[in-house]
Amino acid sequence: MKRFKIGYAPLSKDLLAPGDRRRLVYWAKKRGHEIVINLDQGYDILVLSEKANLSEYLSSKKRTPWVFDLVDGYLERENFQKDWLRGIARNLDNHEFSLPLSFTKQVIEICGQADAVICSSVEQQSDLSFYARNTHVILDFHEEIPLGKFNKNRTGKPKLFWEGLPATIDGLKPMSEVFSDVFRSDWELNIVTNLTYFRLLDKYFERETRSKLNGYFKENFKNLSLNSWDLKNLVSASASSTIGILPVNISNPIQRMKPENRLLIMWRLGLPVVASPLLAYSRISKLTKIDLVADSIDEWGTKLLDLFKNPDLAEDHVSRGQLYLDEFHSEEILLRKWDRVFENLL
Repeated sequence: MKRFKIGYAPLSKDLLAPGDRRRLVYWAKKRGHEIVINLDQGYDILVLSEKANLSEYLSSKKRTPWVFDLVDGYLERENFQKDWLRGIARNLDNHEFSLPLSFTKQVIEICGQADAVICSSVEQQSDLSFYARNTHVILDFHEEIPLGKFNKNRTGKPKLFWEGLPATIDGLKPMSEVFSDVFRSDWELNIVTNLTYFRLLDKYFERETRSKLNGYFKENFKNLSLNSWDLKNLVSASASSTIGILPVNISNPIQRMKPENRLLIMWRLGLPVVASPLLAYSRISKLTKIDLVADSIDEWGTKLLDLFKNPDLAEDHVSRGQLYLDEFHSEEILLRKWDRVFENLL
């Protein structure tokens, strides 16, 4: 494939957000393509992230082929009020003062007009097929994270591990009770995340993550170790942990449609995992024959205790998880998937 110039409406201005650096930006650097974020400059093809000014592109005349990278499950409408408020907020943030569509409606129309749409799970692709004629499923590149090994000889109290963005931290709310029921007071939870977050559009109404966690864990807050997200903290916190946890608020339709990226990261770090019944997690559990999904609070307790008491079982989970990574989530597999998005558009 010849090298070309990509106009990109990114998730972050510095291109360091995970959805930038682990997706289009990583592929473009590996393949030698140039990314332009000043869209007044010339480019050969345009890629829109889900934070692009969608209403602007809905009303503009296309001059070049363009691709929509829809990482999250925004086709899963939360509720009428939230959906319209998100559309209004996005329009105001982009200085658009016309009557807005609901955000879901904007996403649907963009998908219908795009020359290609990328999503991050087969479950999302199933929804997209009603609106987009050319869809591709591509997960994130995780090469920035070193491949870890499960330490079968860890001793002492259970040390649980959670990492992610504060937007998904609500899933931890019921976990304090689970840990206390199973391990009494003799447990630790290592958390790696942003220490602050914004409640609206990633730029308005800043709040400390600590205060949210304090409300969830209350008297058990002393059992938490809160670490700012960077690669060093991610590796060191996971290396001192016993089990990775992926609790998700599945009553939130967008959270329920999350892809398997975080599960694969846990396996890459060398940790066995217990997870909520997201569609993607359940699919991967069946493919790998790893019994990792907890359908109830009682199952959370049972699965955590089994992995803690049985290091052979935990090691087997990690071993089979990493075999899955080798077979289905290698760097070259993902690079070729990105190649196929663009090879028929230029």
